[in-house]
Amino acid sequence: MPIAYAAGVRGVREAHDAAVMSVLGHMEEHYSHYRTPDGVRNGGMVAGKFDHATSRNIDPQLHSHIFVLNMVRTEEGGWKANEPKAIFQDQKSLGLWLLRLGQDPRGRELYTTPEMQELERRNLERIRELSPFRSVTNSVEVERYLEGLFSEEGVRLTAGQTAEVLNELTGSRGATLSMGDPGTAKTSTLKVIERFNEEVLVPQGREHISINLAYTGNAARELSLATDKPACTLSSFENGNPASKFALQRENREPPMVVVAR
Repeated sequence: MPIAYAAGVRGVREAHDAAVMSVLGHMEEHYSHYRTPDGVRNGGMVAGKFDHATSRNIDPQLHSHIFVLNMVRTEEGGWKANEPKAIFQDQKSLGLWLLRLGQDPRGRELYTTPEMQELERRNLERIRELSPFRSVTNSVEVERYLEGLFSEEGVRLTAGQTAEVLNELTGSRGATLSMGDPGTAKTSTLKVIERFNEEVLVPQGREHISINLAYTGNAARELSLATDKPACTLSSFENGNPASKFALQRENREPPMVVVAR
């Protein structure tokens, strides 16, 4: 579901919301309790729903956080504290309830289908068939290029810049994130990386892909001019992604999590 939502498949968000509301309805019916002199009774639940589209690692992960208040609306219209013991005891089963698809003719709960199991099996097979990540270049090739820059143009990188170039071009991970304070030569370092890409990799049918992001429009323009590649602000990058958590906030009319003063 998270991948389908990120890919823009219609109806995924609505299906997720319906599943969450189904769980909340089940909780209100069976877990929203308050004590009376005559015993425990059921009442109305008060909760807030907060939607996120990514995990903490910024992977696609459509999910909702439910903030349940410790208060129950009584039959008389008053308020009393909830008795949450059963909620904690049944956390796992409540999580499974989110995935339920209904019941079979014998009344057993269904949480998947044979078709979905087959789809999941094929997806796992495709993932296992993927070859491990390998960089498009190696440290020897990059260091030779940097030596040429110094001997031919007098461009000498600092130890930190050299480490950044090697990490981005020859690192063991499929994606790297480069950050730094103002004035630490980030832009000139990115320029060297883009030059290596255009002068060495692209002519040989290889390519290194970079995404240039900046806090302000001026910084984005500087990045674009230095690297001869498109650049944009963090705000425009997030707002341009329909599956981002910021897009969800706007859709839900929630206040922004972060306000950047310019």
